[in-house]
Amino acid sequence: MKKKQLHGEFHSSSHENHLITAYLLLIQSLIDSLASIGDSISMSAHIDLILDGLPDDYHTICTILNNSHDPPSLDDVTSM
Repeated sequence: MKKKQLHGEFHSSSHENHLITAYLLLIQSLIDSLASIGDSISMSAHIDLILDGLPDDYHTICTILNNSHDPPSLDDVTSM
């Protein structure tokens, strides 16, 4: 049951009214919780979740990262 709940929270996460740092910490916390019960999330899924949950204000950054020649790293995403 915990796994299903965490996956639900993971897939419904969005920036909403969080500060960007709080949003990134929320996602990392969910990923860490899933890993602690043996359900790891790939780095690409982690990055996709971050980018998909950002508001329209971040559209340009998301476009740059999604269209880059090399897949973005987590550091690339969080620094931008």
